[in-house]
Amino acid sequence: MRSDHGSASRGLVLALAFLVALTTIAGAEDGPTPAGKTLSLDPSIDLEAPDQVELMRYLVRCALPADVVIDAEVGGKQQSFEGDLGLAPKWVERPLTPGEQRWVSACMLALTNKFGKHVRISLRARPPAAKNLTASQAERESHTLFEGGFHGNIFSDSPTAYVCLGRRSRAEQSDAILKDRVCTEPSGLTLDSGETLTRCGFILTGVCSDPDAGDGGPREIIYVYLKPLGPAQD
Repeated sequence: MRSDHGSASRGLVLALAFLVALTTIAGAEDGPTPAGKTLSLDPSIDLEAPDQVELMRYLVRCALPADVVIDAEVGGKQQSFEGDLGLAPKWVERPLTPGEQRWVSACMLALTNKFGKHVRISLRARPPAAKNLTASQAERESHTLFEGGFHGNIFSDSPTAYVCLGRRSRAEQSDAILKDRVCTEPSGLTLDSGETLTRCGFILTGVCSDPDAGDGGPREIIYVYLKPLGPAQD
């Protein structure tokens, strides 16, 4: 079980149009992809902007398992993108299904960091889409601050990005870790529909239901827990 993940940069919010065009992530294969294989990036995918390169790195990390690597030539140099969570392992053979789009989207949204920082977080899901979204007892004891739940579909023609706010005590709300994780924090901006936007541009849906209860809400949602640092210093 994996407990900690770095956070993707704000490039996710800036490059949604790039995602809509993606169908498969690797070149054509003759038959199923064997475990432990290195594949070439689909030649139709042109990684031009730095944001797109970083976006691809996190896409592969969310979608493909740890035994699959995607190689690509970027700016005349070879780069490798390594799998990790395996939320959509068949993406190397066919387009994502709607359910896989939502799982990978939830992962990308959960990893987004407005400041481009790397913060160690715990990703969890019920039911888990992959074993790496099941927290160990040690992880549950160390990562206790419930940040929120992320879901949506960033691959659709009209991308959606939602987050619900985790229930926190007053002490947790003032914890220093939340200075570096602000995607559940209201921005003060609203849409014409009246929906509240967070500081990462996600739509805030309210307070999360108990993730362990498994009732209500979208199925493809990833909950983020943080390791408390203590009170923030002014």
